[in-house]
Amino acid sequence: MQTETFLIIGFALAAGGLVKGATGTGLPMVAIPVMAAFIGVPHAVAVMAIPTIATNLWLVWSHRSAAAAGPSLVLFLTAGVVGVGLGTWSLVEFDDRVLSLIMAGLICGYVGLIAVKPDMRIEEGLNRRIAPGVGLVSGTLQGATGMSGPVVVTYAHARRLERGSHVFLVSAIYGTFALIQAPALFGVGILTPTRLVESALALIPIMVFMWLGTRLARSFSQRTFNRIIVGVLVLMAVKLAYASL
Repeated sequence: MQTETFLIIGFALAAGGLVKGATGTGLPMVAIPVMAAFIGVPHAVAVMAIPTIATNLWLVWSHRSAAAAGPSLVLFLTAGVVGVGLGTWSLVEFDDRVLSLIMAGLICGYVGLIAVKPDMRIEEGLNRRIAPGVGLVSGTLQGATGMSGPVVVTYAHARRLERGSHVFLVSAIYGTFALIQAPALFGVGILTPTRLVESALALIPIMVFMWLGTRLARSFSQRTFNRIIVGVLVLMAVKLAYASL
């Protein structure tokens, strides 16, 4: 690997770690496209395997005092695990471009809705009813396409949790999905021993900048945090729309 490529990948990992630490999401969205341009998508996904598990487990632990746990989260994760299995082993081939465009449209619709009705939120009663369905959809998308983030972040933001609870919730979901998906990466030969070492080394810049992101986020007001999450959603929508075209 050339020095320039190495530095660019390192910068992408650091930037992804900073966003992840501040918001609980965004690491794969930032890092994987940059790495994929140099080493290919399968290799990039393999490099992110250990960081995805480790960073989410760390955020779950560090935000445990603000845990947004309960029956709804258990239902979400149970249905999500089933979805990851269905998506990973499904015989149905998704059209990634159409799926990306649909997801971008849904995000734009949600952002437009909260612009018109900024106080909109998913109350707990409704959350208990929709959690299994949202979990199944996001898990299936994760298994089939690796793109559960747009659904998970939209769902979490619509619940209007305070920063710590938001980070705990999305990290618990991402971490669970990653733990289920990792063995499949081994099974299909994407996560080789060499790539496993690379994945472990990728943790170094990610964890350093994730720690910085976590400290930076402590200075955010709840209103600022919500605006940042909306900004992340908009970036997701732009990325998905671009990928579909």
